[in-house]
Amino acid sequence: MRKSFLVVGLAVLLVSIYVLVVEPLDGKRQLLQEETGTNYANIEKYQAFVNGARSSGNELEAAKKGLEKLEEGVIREKDESLAFARLQLRLQDMAKSAGLSMLTIRPVQSSNGKGYRILPIYMEAEGSIKQLSGFLKKMDSPHSYMQVDRLLINRKDTGDVKDKEKNTLRIKMQVSGLMRS
Repeated sequence: MRKSFLVVGLAVLLVSIYVLVVEPLDGKRQLLQEETGTNYANIEKYQAFVNGARSSGNELEAAKKGLEKLEEGVIREKDESLAFARLQLRLQDMAKSAGLSMLTIRPVQSSNGKGYRILPIYMEAEGSIKQLSGFLKKMDSPHSYMQVDRLLINRKDTGDVKDKEKNTLRIKMQVSGLMRS
């Protein structure tokens, strides 16, 4: 009898330990796991925020450097006539390096933009399609900030059908540049 009493007591002790200690620990473990998961998610969110702020700072610095590079293409003369002269010089240098023969170049009435003045220039030149293409490629380079407003291309009339210059083009264009106002 004593043996059965001891077995029953041991069983009651094991059940009470399980009910009073082990079962609540499982619930607490589950709560702790959920809380740990929530805390980990919050940490990841804050870490992403901090990394985003850091990358935003880097993007801001990159944007500032980009703006400085953009400003390099804008004519910085204080006087409009000097700005027109600088723009004409740029166009003549580009035309010369592309192989175009410059016939006429003159400024046209400027206009105001937001923070900038738009400086249009009318020019006439002669050359081949390859030379014109080289000139336009130079104009399209980053930091030149010039645009072609109007373009007229005609074949140069020499009067002689067998003339080698029959492939020569007469080019009339209006180009605009930017000046800080």
